[in-house]
Amino acid sequence: MSITWYTYILECRDKSFYTGISDDLEQRVERHNAGHAASDCTSLAVAQLISGSGAIDLSGCSSLTTLLCAENDNLTSLNLSNAVNLLSFNCPLNSLTGSLDLSVNTNLTYVNAANNSLAEIILADTNNLPATFLYDSGVTIREP
Repeated sequence: MSITWYTYILECRDKSFYTGISDDLEQRVERHNAGHAASDCTSLAVAQLISGSGAIDLSGCSSLTTLLCAENDNLTSLNLSNAVNLLSFNCPLNSLTGSLDLSVNTNLTYVNAANNSLAEIILADTNNLPATFLYDSGVTIREP
């Protein structure tokens, strides 16, 4: 029997974000809300689940500074169109396809998009790459 794992992002009452994985999202969120999950999240008092797997929309997360995605075959796309404060994008070993648009993220210092199925990564300035920039060969890097 195969277990399906989901990547999730929680918005906390203090407006910070927590990312994790679970095979039972409803139970995991209940545990976070009760303060019984992840020692670094118990003081944050989780308010709501933002998303699970598939296409994750983080366009409303303008204060997001770090995005960490667990290995997940179900994560296919991310919308980061307003995540202007993003400094670190760490999302290797997923099923991201098509384009990854990081063009509004002008302060990125770390990007790991390796081992996905991306065709292109769009950056604000291809002459000013993040200090650490990992991606698969064959991926086109371009400006908008």
